[in-house]
Amino acid sequence: MKKVILFVVLLVVGIVGLAACAGDPLLDDLYITDLYALNIYVSGLVEVIGNITVANLITAGLVDGRDVSVDGAKLDTIETNADVTDATNVNIVGATMNTDFNAKGDILSASADDTPLILSVGTDTYVLTADSTEATGLKWVVVAESRIFYGVNTSTTNLSTSLATIIYGTVVRSDSGYSHSNGEVTVTNAGWYEIHWSIVANGASSHVEMRSELQVDGAKVKGMTNYSAGNSTYDTGGISGHHVVELSGGEVIRVQAVRQGSTANKVAGDCSLLIKRI
Repeated sequence: MKKVILFVVLLVVGIVGLAACAGDPLLDDLYITDLYALNIYVSGLVEVIGNITVANLITAGLVDGRDVSVDGAKLDTIETNADVTDATNVNIVGATMNTDFNAKGDILSASADDTPLILSVGTDTYVLTADSTEATGLKWVVVAESRIFYGVNTSTTNLSTSLATIIYGTVVRSDSGYSHSNGEVTVTNAGWYEIHWSIVANGASSHVEMRSELQVDGAKVKGMTNYSAGNSTYDTGGISGHHVVELSGGEVIRVQAVRQGSTANKVAGDCSLLIKRI
């Protein structure tokens, strides 16, 4: 075995043909203080059983097809003992971590381009909807369920010769989103509503003849005037209406009725008003 130790600078400007040696060189260890080489060609076998130690290797070409000076500059930017799970490193590359989520139901959203933002879980039964005014562009809202107001009249009242509000004094059901007083129902939320009403009247001494209309904020809803007339003495007549209307929050719904002529018609005790948000 041969052991070569070079303590001086070995400058190779041409071709070093190791195969020119008598047989293939076999080295136990090769120690080189500095090696500057333009090209090194080995046409035979160089086998090193021990270690190859180079104090400083500078090359003007490529090593295994790669530019060591460029790759080395990249390696220099890696921090010592780099931790790929470190929050700073993860955020730099735009990834998320388990610690970004703080509670059950958290949703990863964004406040702007390349700007993630957590949206916290909403109230039970609420649904997610888009809202550009929110930081995440999203918000939780109550489900748009059908909301009902249903009232009936259980007393007998004389119909006037001028329009008067029908009082649905017994409220069978009133979901959230409605308030009512003296026959007037106020809707809290804007939206589309389906409205049904019925009026039954008795003719005290003659036939029933009356007119009703649906009003929103005191104004008659176009096309919502109904008439009813009976032809026999002590007749009982009924009138009903049905309409779908778009309302704003705070608008007031009422049904008014009037008797036609001078007959003493009375409102019977089985009138009803149903309002349903759709």
